[in-house]
Amino acid sequence: MNNYEPPCFFIKLVSLSKQYREDIKQVNATLYITFATGALSQYEILDIKDTITSIFVKGLRVKDRFIHFSYITTETVGDDNDMIEFDIPFSYFDSFDDDKENIPMMNNFYYNKEE
Repeated sequence: MNNYEPPCFFIKLVSLSKQYREDIKQVNATLYITFATGALSQYEILDIKDTITSIFVKGLRVKDRFIHFSYITTETVGDDNDMIEFDIPFSYFDSFDDDKENIPMMNNFYYNKEE
């Protein structure tokens, strides 16, 4: 996080997808938000912390789905306590984008059963 001018946000999304059913995947993700406050007062920093937390604690509508956030972790960091970090984990289900007709099929299957 070099060469920035506060106040500003840094956003990072880390996600892991796994197959849930044949045509559905489960996505577990964490949204990381860092807010560089600059020369704001402690009151203003707490107000921003509360505002962002209240936005996510209610959940968000994204297109045709609603994303619920289980919990939100916040921490004030930095040498001058001038940055706020938010960790916001969530999960959702989605269908695979693959066309079922173009899925590669196994041609040969060999099985050796030992008795």
